[in-house]
Amino acid sequence: RDPFVIGEVDDSFSTITNGDLFDATTDMVDTDASIDNLASSSGWYITLGNGNGEKVLAPAITLNGEIFFTTYTPPLSVENSNCAPPPGEGRLYRVSLFNATPVLTDVVVDGDGDVPEPSEEDRAEVLDRPGIPSEPTVMFRKVTDEDGNESVELIHCEGTECEQLPDAIRMEETYWRDDA
Repeated sequence: RDPFVIGEVDDSFSTITNGDLFDATTDMVDTDASIDNLASSSGWYITLGNGNGEKVLAPAITLNGEIFFTTYTPPLSVENSNCAPPPGEGRLYRVSLFNATPVLTDVVVDGDGDVPEPSEEDRAEVLDRPGIPSEPTVMFRKVTDEDGNESVELIHCEGTECEQLPDAIRMEETYWRDDA
């Protein structure tokens, strides 16, 4: 968390190191101790891939309190083939800006009506298209309902894979009129 995003840096500024950050790699911030540790830190981080070479190669976007970013994991072994790069695996991460917990979009409720506890695997999904993924993008699409009312849908895409954000902040056109 950088408190000096707008304006000048004051005398209270000090360099933030990994030791100042909350390690949210395996912590879903679901205990009082985790909440206290996160609150007293300068932010959070997650470690990717457990040594499998997973890396971020494109910029992230932040929207509605969620961070969207893609990663690439190279294949474990590489075979020679017509000078083509190995496909590897692309992933889309979707995590909370505030605590790195997964943003669950497809929650499956069990037979007792209980929502399962999120896990670190819920932060990301493997993209359908192999290889190095593009950066996430956002589209604003104007739609008109059957009554003629216009609104804007918010859609995020990673390459050719797109999804409407159903709980996103809805945008509507507004107009300014200045009576002189």
